[in-house]
Amino acid sequence: MRRLPFCLLLATVLPLFGQAPDFYKQTPRLMWVVRDAKATADAWEKAGVPNEGDMEPYQAVKVELRGKAGGHKFSMLSGYFGNLRADWIQPVKGDSAWKEFLDKRGPGVFGLMFRVPSMGEMVMEAARLQSLGVSRLEEGVFEFDEGWKVPYVMLDTGGEGKFTLCLYYDAEPDPVPESKGPQVAQLALIAKDMTRVASYWAKLGFAPITESHTEIRDKLYKGAAGRFEMKLGFQRQFPIVMEWIQPVQGPSIYEDQMAKQGEGFHHVAFDAKNLETESERWKELGFPETMSGAWGEKGATGSGRFAYHDLHAAGGVDVELLWTYQASTARAGK
Repeated sequence: MRRLPFCLLLATVLPLFGQAPDFYKQTPRLMWVVRDAKATADAWEKAGVPNEGDMEPYQAVKVELRGKAGGHKFSMLSGYFGNLRADWIQPVKGDSAWKEFLDKRGPGVFGLMFRVPSMGEMVMEAARLQSLGVSRLEEGVFEFDEGWKVPYVMLDTGGEGKFTLCLYYDAEPDPVPESKGPQVAQLALIAKDMTRVASYWAKLGFAPITESHTEIRDKLYKGAAGRFEMKLGFQRQFPIVMEWIQPVQGPSIYEDQMAKQGEGFHHVAFDAKNLETESERWKELGFPETMSGAWGEKGATGSGRFAYHDLHAAGGVDVELLWTYQASTARAGK
């Protein structure tokens, strides 16, 4: 990838170093790293999420992984939620940031991919982040079918920010298929110290994380009475809300993931018109309910219930179902 002299970039973008560009306001794509992309896509298709692509390996060329030249191959299938695209990526050959993630953590959401309007803006944004202490994790060019090439750069934000930020330039992006799955209500991550995470993203010019502590009632953890507590934070950087969770007391599925996989992406949330019906559907698909509870005064507007289902067999994440009380629809949701 051709780079502009850093001094020129510095002079060009210095006034904007504290501001994140507007392209971060768009809904990103999920970089979802798995061991078997087809099995993952098939599982989600049963849950109503269509997918496209084939398992023929693609390649990344002109790669620099932490400054070391290389290249790698990967297979990819793309799943289309109602308002979000997820790329299920299966490393095939060679060293890559994806393979490191898979070897260390196991399957899961590696990061968020934002499409930039131009190559120049991608270079400028990488330089802005570098000035703020963010190094380049990996960069190169994805080569797809029929000579389709997509330059990219992954920024090393996973340690402090809990997910990897990826920028890519695609002059002619794929058309979005008409058939789509359910709408994603939230993307959720867990962190040991939410305040530090919030400070980190604020330093990079991203939206604030607003913290809260919600009293939870009717707690169940793996079929027994629960005693879990957590702090919640909400970040509105793009149209889908990002929820941040800091475990306070367990046992909980948050602590379970922390022990096995560490911090980072935890679950994808969907709104449910009828919690029991939706929960039974996920159980019938082979994904057990692991934790549930309720918030607010029962029967009051703004109160609600939630239930988690274990989808680690389908990509290393959980699913959360959310039902919110509304007087006009109370009978359907109870």
